[in-house]
Amino acid sequence: MQESNKHHSYFNCHICQKSTAKQIKKNWKFKKSISSDHNLIKKNFIIGICENCGSVVKDISSEWQKETNLIYENFSMYTSSGGNEKTIFNHDTKKQTPRSEFILSSLKDKFDLTSKLKILDIGAGNGVFLKSASTILPFASLYAQDISNIFQKEVELITNFKKFFQGSLDHIKDKFDLIAMIHVLEHIENPIMFLKNVKKLLSLNGMLLLNVPNSKLIPIDLCVFDHCTHFDIYTLTKLLNRADWKIEFISDSLINGEIVALLKPGVSRVGIKNSQNFLLNNLNYLDSMVDAAINLRKNKEINIFGSSLASIWLAGQLSDWAGCYVDEDENKNNTKINGRSVLKPSSLPNDSNVFIPLEKNIAKDISKRLSTSVINYYFVN
Repeated sequence: MQESNKHHSYFNCHICQKSTAKQIKKNWKFKKSISSDHNLIKKNFIIGICENCGSVVKDISSEWQKETNLIYENFSMYTSSGGNEKTIFNHDTKKQTPRSEFILSSLKDKFDLTSKLKILDIGAGNGVFLKSASTILPFASLYAQDISNIFQKEVELITNFKKFFQGSLDHIKDKFDLIAMIHVLEHIENPIMFLKNVKKLLSLNGMLLLNVPNSKLIPIDLCVFDHCTHFDIYTLTKLLNRADWKIEFISDSLINGEIVALLKPGVSRVGIKNSQNFLLNNLNYLDSMVDAAINLRKNKEINIFGSSLASIWLAGQLSDWAGCYVDEDENKNNTKINGRSVLKPSSLPNDSNVFIPLEKNIAKDISKRLSTSVINYYFVN
C-alpha cells in the first residue's frame, strides 16, 4: 500500500500541547486493537507523528479516554502468564529472570545494597517490581502507588512492604530514595507534567528508574490501545530533556524491545542521534502480517506462535480462526486463551502451519530453530 499525501488531519499532541500531530491514515487490514492486559478491543485508534516535537502519539480524545477507562476498570495483570512478570534470559546466571529482578541486578552497582532505601513503585499493579526489590535490595522499605486498590492485599504481603497509596501522587507526602515506573509512562496523558510531579517525591539524592516499551523494535506496541505515547530511545531522551531530568544511564539494548533509564533531577541535554521515524514502517509491517496470515489460511488453517500481545492481536484479525496458539513455555501447554488451546511445538500434529507474528529478525530465528520436515513456520520477511 502506498501512503496518500492527501486528506491529512491533525490532532493535539499531548507532549508539546500543540495541534501538530499529523494523523496517519490508511485503509488498514487490521480492524481491532488490543489492551495492555491482552484483551481485544473492537475498534482502532488514531495515531500520528507530531511535526513540532517528533513524538509518536495517539489522539487522546474523549472516545479514547472512555475506552481506556473501561480497560483500567477491569484490568488484569499479566493474564497470559498467570500473573507473573515477563522473564529475561540472564547471561550471567544462564537462567530466565523476572524483568524487574533483571533490571535491578543489572543496575545494582548504582545502589548501596546495605542502606535502608525507601522505594516507591508508581503504578505498582500486583507488585512484581516490589517482589524483586525485596530480594535484590533486602534492607529497603517498600511502598506502592496505584490508581486502583484491586491488588492492595496481594502487595501488602511482600516482605518489607510498608504502605499502599491509592489515587494520584498529590496525596503522597513521603520522600523516596528510589522511585520506579515500570511500563507506566506510555500510559500517561501528560507525561512531562507527570514527570515533574514525580520529582517532588524524591529525597535529596533520589533517583527515578524508568522502563518503557521500545516501539521502534516492537511494532505491536502501536496497537496497544491504552498506550498513548510510543517511544524509541531518541523520542524518550527528548522528553526527559524537556522534563529536566538528568540521565545517569539509558539503554535500548539491556532488554530486547525495551528502554531502561536511571535518572536524577537536573538539567541534562543528552544528545541521541535521530533515526528515521518508525511509525509508518511498523504500521505497514503489521498490515503485511495480517495480509500474509489471511493468504496462508486460504489453503489451510494456521496456528499462531506465542500467546502474548502480538499473537492474541493477530488472532483477533482473522475471522472464524480455528487454530491453536503455539508456545514453548511448558507452563502454558494445554491451557486456553479465548477458548483456543495453547500447545507446545512438539505437540503439534504433522503438516501443521504456524505463523510467527513477531518482528522479522526474531521470527526468522524462531523459524530456523523450530521448523521441521513436517511442521512449517511462516513469517513476514
